[in-house]
Amino acid sequence: MKTKKLADIKQRSSKQRRELMMQARDGDQSAMENLTLSDMDLYASVTRRALKEDVLSIVESSIIPYGVESDQYTVIGEILNFYMVTNTISRENVWVLTLLCNDMKFDVCINERDLLGEPAVGRRFKGRVWMQGHLNFGY
Repeated sequence: MKTKKLADIKQRSSKQRRELMMQARDGDQSAMENLTLSDMDLYASVTRRALKEDVLSIVESSIIPYGVESDQYTVIGEILNFYMVTNTISRENVWVLTLLCNDMKFDVCINERDLLGEPAVGRRFKGRVWMQGHLNFGY
């Protein structure tokens, strides 16, 4: 479980990284060097931790293309909100989960019978999803 203090630190760190990325995109050499050093430090830290810890305890969120299709992804994200709806045609229950994944918020729908565990705010969702629609970045 994350504490409020850890969540605040993570949010500040993410904001600083986004700002550095915008500066690097505009050609700022110093920002590019800072991002490179930060990535190297992160890689070293993860490599050390992977020797003693499970990967899912290290990785908070991830979105990785799955297979050759351009619309399928493997996602690990924090559940921010959830609710259940009933499919009017099949009469099956479907969970709608709002996820935070790599500083992006989006909804994932999953049939109740396909979901392992019980959704709760603060827990993580891991699964393969078919992305539809569009994503608005808040930069």
